[in-house]
Amino acid sequence: HGRVAMLAATGFLFTEHVTFTGIDSPSYVSFEQPGLSGGLWFFLALLLGNVEGKSVETFVPLDGGIVAEQNESKLFRIKEGHVAGDLGFDPLGLKPKTEKDL
Repeated sequence: HGRVAMLAATGFLFTEHVTFTGIDSPSYVSFEQPGLSGGLWFFLALLLGNVEGKSVETFVPLDGGIVAEQNESKLFRIKEGHVAGDLGFDPLGLKPKTEKDL
């Protein structure tokens, strides 16, 4: 969360001085401008929903639903082989191959 917050803060300051869409307003109100309205917010919600769905797959699957008594010990448990922060996306091959290098 710390890295994401630092990146967001940098992006906030960066967009105060550089514009790509021709919108010349403070960044905290730019989302309301016509150049950013329409399908952009739907696309962002769809994209981030897919990323969030990928993180939900890391939990132990439940049998019979959330309220079933046999699932009480499984609720909000992460799978045994899961590595924190590993979403399985490394198109440039930057992730180290061995545990020692990681």
